[in-house]
Amino acid sequence: MKQFPIERSSRGRGRHKHASFSELANRWYLIWISYKYGLETRKFLACFLDAWTYEKSSCKDVLVQCRQKIGNDGVFLVTRDQRIIAQLRLSKETLKRLSNVDLTSYPWNQLTLINHATNSGSCGYEMSREG
Repeated sequence: MKQFPIERSSRGRGRHKHASFSELANRWYLIWISYKYGLETRKFLACFLDAWTYEKSSCKDVLVQCRQKIGNDGVFLVTRDQRIIAQLRLSKETLKRLSNVDLTSYPWNQLTLINHATNSGSCGYEMSREG
């Protein structure tokens, strides 16, 4: 099970400047995906702005597609070998901020991914604090 390592205030906003809780959740999720699939996080995050501009972008064997633009929001599909990894909606402002994410300033910089083998033979990933 994934633990969500983002602190939030009583108003639902994260404790990071100019970011809503949903934006922080999307950032955390994208960073988690980059760890899970062995991608360089900065390059993977940059793919979303590229996909907004050019409709498609890739990082290693992961494809990011901007499937639809709705006003200032885009719906992005993330796939690997034609299998869906994620689909999420990101605002244009969020896309601009993805390129400036300071990975060391977020709670997940103290987290590690732990690979757990399940009975079915597939791998699950959990975020947990190093101690």
